[in-house]
Amino acid sequence: MKRVLVALALFIGFANSAHATLVNQTYAFKAYNFSADGNPLDTPPADPVVGSLTVTFDNDIDYAPQSNGITLNYINIDVSSTILFSYSVEFDTLMVGASHNGLFGYQWGDDDFTMFIYDATGKVPNDYVGFFGYTQHTRFNSFETSALEVTSRPAGAVPEPASWAMMVGGFCLIGGAMRGRKRASAVSFG
Repeated sequence: MKRVLVALALFIGFANSAHATLVNQTYAFKAYNFSADGNPLDTPPADPVVGSLTVTFDNDIDYAPQSNGITLNYINIDVSSTILFSYSVEFDTLMVGASHNGLFGYQWGDDDFTMFIYDATGKVPNDYVGFFGYTQHTRFNSFETSALEVTSRPAGAVPEPASWAMMVGGFCLIGGAMRGRKRASAVSFG
């Protein structure tokens, strides 16, 4: 029994050292007061642009643009490309947008957007909320703004490996304790 307890203690110790800070956030956004890049007389097809997305990432790691871990819940403009996200630990900035050859961006004539959310997890406070830019296939201009409102809320708990290890270890200890309590019942008639 002592060997089991020692092995379990070592396992929990190693599991705690593999600490991950997973962020599973839903960001609701509203971008407004767009200006047209190229033709100031052109009006944007949608103003405001509203939407929501859910992202899961470790806020202790820089992420290159990737499509794993992001879901675009809704947006009120047409989007034709795969949605990517990246994250910068140094600036606590989440970048979300359409994919062009594996990088962020939008091109004239495409239905795409790019958004930067500063202070995405509250680690690096910033005076600015972010930036939003988009294009639509019916226009030659791109439309950009820094008038962006973002609210975030946890999308759901993502258990850390250490939590799972402690839970399993607790069940093992309880099971071991229950198994070891076999007592002989002696009946004496006296």
